Amino acid sequence: RGRCFDRGVADALAAAAGDASSGIVASSITKDASRAPPPPFNTVDLLKTASKALRLSPAMTMKHAEHLYLDGYLSYPRTETNKFPDSMDIPKALREQTGDERWGAYVSDLLATNAWRRPKKGVDAGDHPPI
Repeated sequence: RGRCFDRGVADALAAAAGDASSGIVASSITKDASRAPPPPFNTVDLLKTASKALRLSPAMTMKHAEHLYLDGYLSYPRTETNKFPDSMDIPKALREQTGDERWGAYVSDLLATNAWRRPKKGVDAGDHPPI
C-alpha cells in the first residue's frame, strides 16, 4: 500500500493483521540522499529551535547557552551572525573534537570520509561568530 497517513486506514490494516506475530516485507526501496547543512544558529534561531524541539523557555535556553559558552563548548550565544567567516578553519575545529568520548568517533568519521561541508547560506552581521 505504501505510506499511510489516514488513521482509519491504518486501524483497518492493523485489524486485518490480527494477532500475527510476524510479517513479510515483499519489497523495499532505498536511495542515497544528501542535504546541505543548515546554517549555524544566531540567537533568535537558537531560541526558536530550543523552544520547538526541547520546549525550553528563552530564559532557560540562554541559561544553558551561557553555561556551554563558559565551559568552552560554544561561541558567545548573543549574536545576529549565522555564517562562519571564510577564514575559519572548520577542519581544525572538527579535529579539536575528535578526542571527546561522546562524539569523537563520529567527528573522526566525518573528517576521514570528507563528509562535512561548510554551510553556504547565512548572514555575517559583524558582531560575534555564529553559535
